Amino acid sequence: MQDDRRRRRRLVLAVIQTSYLTRPMAPAIFHLRSIAPKDMTYGPIYRRVLPLMAAQGPVPAAFLLVPELATWLPSLLVGLLVGL
Repeated sequence: MQDDRRRRRRLVLAVIQTSYLTRPMAPAIFHLRSIAPKDMTYGPIYRRVLPLMAAQGPVPAAFLLVPELATWLPSLLVGLLVGL
């Protein structure tokens, strides 16, 4: 039961991360637009973000198949920081 909750939390976080780049909210896109040159529209920004969104697409599936992936890198970084 506890493992299912953790798995769901990881999945939700991965989906939320992707939502920062996709419509309708896309706060990261709005921020980029605010600092971009005035003649740049949303179209080129979205086209440049598409490869990143494509790379993030399989992440929730990977977390479902191998849940340890969600905590592997953070635990590795914490281990490195503790050793400093």
